[in-house]
Order: sequence, then C-alpha cells, then structure tokens
Amino acid sequence: MTEMEKRAIREALVFTKGDRVMAAYLLGIGRTTLYRKLKEYRLVS
Repeated sequence: MTEMEKRAIREALVFTKGDRVMAAYLLGIGRTTLYRKLKEYRLVS
C-alpha cells in the first residue's frame, strides 16, 4: 500500500508542478496529511 501511496503523491506533485495544496486536493486528503506523508515517506527535498 505504501508504494502505491508514494507513487500517487509523486504523480500528483508532478501534475501540479509542486503545488502541495492542489496535490492534496487531487488526492482527496488534507494538506497537513500530505505534509505528514511527505515526511514519513521522505519525499521532502
């Protein structure tokens, strides 16, 4: 499940050109949830 989540997050960020608020909206999750998952999966640059 986590690999699918990571991929979905990466693709949403690419699609939104890094706009995290819009990526969270597209994924159907809250902004803070997205930030937590980015940190958890070490996708933060």
